[in-house]
Amino acid sequence: MKKTFLLVLSALFLVLSCAAGYIFAVRKMDRDAAQDTALYRPKESMAASRRLPAAFIDDRVYLQIVDRNGDTILGLGDTGGGVSMVMPHDRMPRILTENTRLGMLKGMMPMRYVLYSDIAADNTQPAPMPIRDRLVHTPFALLREPALLIPPDDEEMKLFRRTMKADIFLGQNFFMGRAWTLDYLHHELYVNTPVTTSGPDVQPVGFARDANGEAVYGHPSMTMIVDGDTIPVLFDTGASIVLSDTGHQLLHTERPTMAGSFIARSVLAQWHQKHPEWAYYPQADLAGDVIIVPSVHLCGHDTGPVAFAGREDAVWSMGMISSMDRVVKGAIGGSALRYFRVTIDYPHALVRMEQ
Repeated sequence: MKKTFLLVLSALFLVLSCAAGYIFAVRKMDRDAAQDTALYRPKESMAASRRLPAAFIDDRVYLQIVDRNGDTILGLGDTGGGVSMVMPHDRMPRILTENTRLGMLKGMMPMRYVLYSDIAADNTQPAPMPIRDRLVHTPFALLREPALLIPPDDEEMKLFRRTMKADIFLGQNFFMGRAWTLDYLHHELYVNTPVTTSGPDVQPVGFARDANGEAVYGHPSMTMIVDGDTIPVLFDTGASIVLSDTGHQLLHTERPTMAGSFIARSVLAQWHQKHPEWAYYPQADLAGDVIIVPSVHLCGHDTGPVAFAGREDAVWSMGMISSMDRVVKGAIGGSALRYFRVTIDYPHALVRMEQ
């Protein structure tokens, strides 16, 4: 009995030692990778601006990607989103079946993924970048190639499939490290378009940075002015209002979603109380109320109307603050960006809005 107990204890000690050694090795790799600035630079040429094949659908931007089967798939561009992912669906079964790999997110969480090059036929197009705090290991090496995670097919993903047209979700790490022009006026998308001049239509954007000044995440903050108040917001091209049955009736549309912007519920309540004449649609969004702001001041321009959906204050003060440089009160999305030719320059941390 004593011998068995000693064997079990020894085995347990060995397992714990191996686990501790693995965690130590992963953390060291992550520390070293955080200092490897080349890892977070785009691999494709940035010598000249380039127009990319894209579709603007309901004031949201979709990259048109030719996959390895020769089919065109859609990647939703969401600057306010998380890591880039393949949406679980039936349109790319062979590509996913043959190329799915298993890695460890942050060295601890098992996660399936597929290399971006296994899906996209054109390797000269932009691809997702690694995020310093969301590195994938395989399992004892760092994944350095652009990849798309494959999320669990949970209720959130099922809702996404029902309401959005995307095959791929291109989140914050797709946009990091580059300068982009999203021309909502002419439905054109360009990359490698830095902001080279200043002016009233240009403002700085903020990013969460490490002690060396390197951007840790790719969620840009900027400001808008509503009714004389300056409000910090997330620049969020993917912001979407998911309409409830009430929303369909009040807004007279059958669309499952519409491009939107977000605002903290405390601010929304202030707007509604101060301006009861502003159009207000209770429970029009699955997550709450929608208000139409007649005029929003962005980068020197007054524009509108702009639809905002309310979100709990904690979404911004306790949630988004973990990946941003400051607490914001909402997000500017397609319901406001639709009036502009927008250039957002991540390396220089600037945004320009032209009308």
